[in-house]
Amino acid sequence: MSTVASRWRQFKCNLTTRFVYGNSEGQHEHNPPVKYDVDKETWEQFAASRKTPNWQVRGQYHSMFQKKIGEYKANLIFDDY
Repeated sequence: MSTVASRWRQFKCNLTTRFVYGNSEGQHEHNPPVKYDVDKETWEQFAASRKTPNWQVRGQYHSMFQKKIGEYKANLIFDDY
C-alpha cells in the first residue's frame, strides 16, 4: 500500500511541475484533462489548489529541505575518506 501512495504523490507532483507551473507553450498538445481523462472542472480545481500562497510556501519549504538533505548526504560521502 505504501508503494501505491508514493506513486500517487509522485504522479500529482509531476502534474504540478509539468502542467501547473510548467511552460504553457504547447500545452494544447498535452492537455492534461484530455491526456489523463480528467474532467475540466476537476483539473481546474487541482491547478487552483497548487497556485494558492499556502501551497507555494509549502513547495519552497520542501525544496529547501531537499537541498539540505542533498548537502548532508554529500558531506557524509566526503567525511568517509
